[in-house]
Amino acid sequence: MDYGYLWWTLNFPYKGGTVRAFYAFGAGIQYLFVVPDLQLVCLLTAGDEQGTPSWGSSVQSFFINYVLPAVSAPVKK
Repeated sequence: MDYGYLWWTLNFPYKGGTVRAFYAFGAGIQYLFVVPDLQLVCLLTAGDEQGTPSWGSSVQSFFINYVLPAVSAPVKK
């Protein structure tokens, strides 16, 4: 995990390999994920102003277990 220019970077598991993502997060458990290799931008909101999550699992786990498996890699031209 790395950090710079107000963005975090992390390699997430993706279909037997990994994919690099940039993400930012803020108040109320708001996450913005950008995955250039998949041409994906994903915004997830998961809490209230105090940062209380509205579901049991973490936002990153939700992104890894539900969002990424639903995305097909873009066709290379």
